[in-house]
Amino acid sequence: MIKSDLFQIKSISSNHNDIQDPLPDKLKIIVKQRFQSDILLCLLIFILVFAAHASTTFTSLQVHSFFIFFFFFDSLHLANSELYHLFHGYCIWNIISLYSSATS
Repeated sequence: MIKSDLFQIKSISSNHNDIQDPLPDKLKIIVKQRFQSDILLCLLIFILVFAAHASTTFTSLQVHSFFIFFFFFDSLHLANSELYHLFHGYCIWNIISLYSSATS
């Protein structure tokens, strides 16, 4: 009886070995394609950044770029910290309703 049970388990396990899951092969292909596109994009960005850094325009504007970056990031900070909280949630609908009721 034990021998027949063991034989039955071996036959079931051998049937599972015949079945192949196609998903790992597809995943390998997809991961390989994503990796290749990521490497290509990283190289392209590296070349563009190096070209901008090595150009004479970048070195001549480097003195003024501080003020440009400061203005850009300060306005971004203002938008994130103040305006986002102002317009968050249902507040925008209150402002629109006040404006529409004032005009009528």
